[in-house]
Amino acid sequence: MFGAGVVAGLLGIGAGALKVLIHDLVMGLPPKVSTTTSNLIIGVTALAGTSVYLAAGLINPGVAAPVIVGIVAGAFIGTRVLVRLSNEAIRRFFMVVLLVLGVQMIVRGFLS
Repeated sequence: MFGAGVVAGLLGIGAGALKVLIHDLVMGLPPKVSTTTSNLIIGVTALAGTSVYLAAGLINPGVAAPVIVGIVAGAFIGTRVLVRLSNEAIRRFFMVVLLVLGVQMIVRGFLS
């Protein structure tokens, strides 16, 4: 996990994608377990950061409210879809997402 953090810091990406890959390939966790664990950690981290900005008065409620509604709706829909999919389907989907992220990072590397 330390390596995932280092790579994420060097590339400027979130470490969640790498951690889910490590959970799947190295630790043998089912994709449903690793993706939900990753999302939980993202939520806890986001809550900690948001509370600091909220306490400082730096959050515009008019902008934040629609974002919150969208996140909650997406979470409910995503949960219902996750329950119906097989672990293999989730693994394939995640591999496609990782491939797209990798291609984007390579293209941005050549263009910058």
